[in-house]
Amino acid sequence: AFREFSNQVIALSARPDVVKSPLDLAKGLEILASTGFEGARALAVLGPAAQAATAGFTDTKTVIEGLIRILEAYAGSNLTATRSLDLMFETVDKGIISFPQLASGIGEVVGFAGTAGVSFDELSAAIATMSKVLPPAQTFTSLKNLIISISAPSKEAADAARDMGIEFNQSALESKGLIGVLLDMQKVTGNNVAALSRLLPENRALRGAIALLRDGTSDFTERLKDMSAEGESAEATTRALAEALKSPAVQLEKFASTMQLVGIQMGSDLIPAMRSGLEIVSGFAKAVGSLPQPIQQAFLAFTALGVAVTGGTLVFGRLITLVAAAVNFVVTWKKTVAESALIEEGATLATGKN
Repeated sequence: AFREFSNQVIALSARPDVVKSPLDLAKGLEILASTGFEGARALAVLGPAAQAATAGFTDTKTVIEGLIRILEAYAGSNLTATRSLDLMFETVDKGIISFPQLASGIGEVVGFAGTAGVSFDELSAAIATMSKVLPPAQTFTSLKNLIISISAPSKEAADAARDMGIEFNQSALESKGLIGVLLDMQKVTGNNVAALSRLLPENRALRGAIALLRDGTSDFTERLKDMSAEGESAEATTRALAEALKSPAVQLEKFASTMQLVGIQMGSDLIPAMRSGLEIVSGFAKAVGSLPQPIQQAFLAFTALGVAVTGGTLVFGRLITLVAAAVNFVVTWKKTVAESALIEEGATLATGKN
């Protein structure tokens, strides 16, 4: 089964809409396998992740690490890898954050959001909105602390919310959404920072609320519309990939990936013959090395004499060139074998075969 899976990974890399090399895909596959994604389930994530890596100008491993955290956080929902990636690209498009920054940082907040009942659509809209006024790292931390402060408020914050007449807990997040709780806060505080701080005494949570409440939540509301299945987020990955494929850098990467595919195929075909050849050369070298020192010296002298008799410098130069070429070929072959082994290792893990 693992050989078939390995071939599927190589076939994936050969697709015209997948730029990433088999080695890059294998590294992503290892991450998937180590977190319990196996067989068809792993391939269902690997394909979209590879396309997203090209569209987002990053590597497959980075995409998969972020994507797994999202899928695990919303495991009880119908959120798919493709839909998650569309929302991520819409977040990048509407916010001030790069795709690698989003994929690398989303893990800080997504688990808390999923547990608290904040949908990934709403989380994405919040990140896009906040990233316009906060750096990515502060966006993730502030949003995480805001969600925690609302879902599990301190006694002082809960008392303040009760005095103000609003529901301020996880039930409110689940029923009204983050936008609904923020609108309640805005209504009773008038966006007054001192009043808001009674509900959100933790500075980073307060900072996050202020970022979302600016312009009367109009920006946040618009981003929510964008993130809906009927909004601009639909097929956002496809659009981003189409643009990326026009890049000379991406086209060059595809060429390099194709060359790696050719090398892997050649390596697979040549491995049996190369192993036999290397065994012969190794055996010959060992045989010469085991000879007594005087005989070794005589052998070297005889070889030198042969070089001199058959053309001296010219033949020796050609011999050196041939040896160098042979060494380079062997080094390249070994690298190809190592890459093939890594792909097979990932396939073995993904199929659950020990």
